Amino acid sequence: MIASRFTIESQDGIVHLQFSGQPTLQEIMAAFQDLNALADSQLRLWNFPDGLNLTAEELQDIADFTARQTPQPQRVAIVTAQDLAYGLMRMFQAYRQEGGHSSIRVYRNLDDARRFLLTGD
Repeated sequence: MIASRFTIESQDGIVHLQFSGQPTLQEIMAAFQDLNALADSQLRLWNFPDGLNLTAEELQDIADFTARQTPQPQRVAIVTAQDLAYGLMRMFQAYRQEGGHSSIRVYRNLDDARRFLLTGD
């Protein structure tokens, strides 16, 4: 398994969380804690260019954790071109939108994700 790392940057009002490698559940949780501590923008872009491989239970754990960590509404775009990761993130989207107040969408490319964040489309 590839070691995972992440970076957090802010540009044009969007906070960009970029993973390198396939993150584990613990790495994702740590990244989201750092993201919430450092970022004040409600526009978030999570990028998983190397995909990820989590169980449905782990996705539910992440959904519950991120919902508790973000009391204010956010617009979140998740990007991954990997088929498995795309399907997993669509499951995450469904979990988070059960009673949630954030708008979450999953994309295969950064341009579409940025468009959603900046315009809502």
